[in-house]
Amino acid sequence: MAFPRANEEFETAKRVGPGPYANLPGPSRTTKMVVSSVILSALVAMGALAVTDLRGRAEVQRTDSEVAAADHELAGARTQLSKTRVLANEAGTQVKAVVTSALETQAKVESTEASTSAANLGTLLDGFSISKLNVCLPGVVQALDQVAVGQIQGALSSLGAVATSCNAARPSGG
Repeated sequence: MAFPRANEEFETAKRVGPGPYANLPGPSRTTKMVVSSVILSALVAMGALAVTDLRGRAEVQRTDSEVAAADHELAGARTQLSKTRVLANEAGTQVKAVVTSALETQAKVESTEASTSAANLGTLLDGFSISKLNVCLPGVVQALDQVAVGQIQGALSSLGAVATSCNAARPSGG
């Protein structure tokens, strides 16, 4: 009797009897199959859920990587845009300077042309007697008007009247 306590419990259990559920039949084969099918279905559903979860997590991770790459490219594009704006502003400033310079040059050219025209007129008139020309030219204009209306005799008379003034107006060298 090495195990007296275990022996006592066995003897007590024999006297009490099998208990209230002793006469109930055990689970049938169909019940066991239904329970097994439900358990198997639950395991398959959990496996599918786990696979879907893993796929979803992988998709989120891939999307996060793509967003990070796009953010990096956007930052580079913004930097490039800033540089381009600076260059465009500098180019605009240079264009304004060139336009201003061109306008100043054009004004100088126009001034020079006016001075040249005045100098050329002065050179042309140099040596002429202006007071004698003032007498000569109205007579010549009158003679031309008379020719235009057919008064040839009157035109010759008008030219004869101013011929002395016209000859006196010419430069001495010509």
